[in-house]
Amino acid sequence: MSTTTTETTSQPAGVVGSISARASYEPIPRNKSLDKYEHFAVNPAIGEEFAPEAQLSEIVKADNADELIKDLAVLGKNLGFEQS
Repeated sequence: MSTTTTETTSQPAGVVGSISARASYEPIPRNKSLDKYEHFAVNPAIGEEFAPEAQLSEIVKADNADELIKDLAVLGKNLGFEQS
């Protein structure tokens, strides 16, 4: 039978990692992959509204789903910024 010894110290062992945050006032650029779906800007607070043929269930199953989801996320992240 083996025994296990534990030692408790009051000093931290060292820095394991760090987290930093970056504030940005510039919008993230879109890849425009969702532009194949009909959409329009409702207003800056609400953002874009897509036509009924743009179904989220189809977007997540698409061959380029990563690209489409990223563009959707950027649209949501950039609410309030002017899009060009």
